[in-house]
Amino acid sequence: MIKLYLRQAWTMMHHNRLFSSMYILGTAVTVAIVMIFFIILYIKLGPVYPEYNRDRMLYLELIHFNINDGNSSGYTGASRHLYERLKEVEGCDAVATSKMAGKLSVEGIKNSTLLFTSHTFWHIFDFEFVSGRAFTKEDEENNVAAPVIVISDKVARELFATVDAVGKEVRIQNVPHKIVGVVKGVSGSTPSVYADCWLPVNSSLNIDRSYTREQILGVYKLFFLVSKGEDAERVKGRISDQFSRFAQEQREGNKYEPYINTHLKYMLGNEYGASDFGFVLLLFMTLLFIPALNLSGMIASRMNSRMEEIGVRKAFGATNRTLISQVLFENLLFTAMGALLGLLMAYLFALMTQEWIVTLLDSVNMNANYPTAVTVEMLFNPTVVGVTIVLILLLNIVSALIPTLYSLRHSITVSLNNKK
Repeated sequence: MIKLYLRQAWTMMHHNRLFSSMYILGTAVTVAIVMIFFIILYIKLGPVYPEYNRDRMLYLELIHFNINDGNSSGYTGASRHLYERLKEVEGCDAVATSKMAGKLSVEGIKNSTLLFTSHTFWHIFDFEFVSGRAFTKEDEENNVAAPVIVISDKVARELFATVDAVGKEVRIQNVPHKIVGVVKGVSGSTPSVYADCWLPVNSSLNIDRSYTREQILGVYKLFFLVSKGEDAERVKGRISDQFSRFAQEQREGNKYEPYINTHLKYMLGNEYGASDFGFVLLLFMTLLFIPALNLSGMIASRMNSRMEEIGVRKAFGATNRTLISQVLFENLLFTAMGALLGLLMAYLFALMTQEWIVTLLDSVNMNANYPTAVTVEMLFNPTVVGVTIVLILLLNIVSALIPTLYSLRHSITVSLNNKK
């Protein structure tokens, strides 16, 4: 029976090419819109390499300060002193700090992006080591005497034509660094971790610009990995409490306000909130139903032209269930073809507008000067594809079912005399 329905649908598609083409194209556009939206959501909020713990992350990137010596106020990052005070927060598996060094020349490569990090950085972010290991606490403590470095596979290939570079040396500003690990490169769409090379935070190359008078302020980001089972808001409160105690040790009259954000708030920026993101989601859902209504109207028009056929089928004993099944299988064939075309359109659009997709709705990447390419993992996630297909299938079923049920309400006589 299913084969018969599909064969009838295929025959109808050839006899009604305009309707079929418009329906498939309408479905394709809907799939493309949904798919692009979900790709954007997944890139920003989903577990992508190497930020697989985004759902348990807290960030302290900015501190608002007001110094009691005149009109000295503004926003800046955290200091390493603050990191030392907060790295033992209860309810966190790890606390790490990092500072982007900008572009430095690695001998043999110009303008490499360096990131100074603590050894705990590697406990929070799940990098894939293709060779070697991460630098440890001992490496960090001995780094001044024996500088170490972790590099990306891209840098390893450019310098040594192989990723097996552990034990070799690279020179940065004439300082030799021993390579202890080579990691799979990351995309600039994960700005918290992106770099070509990662060095210990106490590297001699790291010029600490923390304010000498105010030990709480500096140029570092702090990352907190909330333990499984812990309430993020409660941990956030503990961080704020420890921050306040440290702030009280500063000069009297000084005021500090930390911005401790979840991953959602971190990506949206401090000027946005969950309500803003909810508005965007509501707008998307509203726009999504527009093509669904158009498809429903097309099917209603098509069903009206098939009233005589329905009347004849009913006269020969066809039940409503049989007729509904036929229409739904026809719709399924068109939906499948439209879905495949829509997926192709979505992927082509995503590849052509990578930088726009990555920076949409957030403030993290807006000033980034490094590549923001999307990866295969971000585009071809099974969950994203599956949710998209299921959502489109449900919308198309509803779009086909409503006009079909309305048409089947007519009697056999009315159906047979529809055009008279």
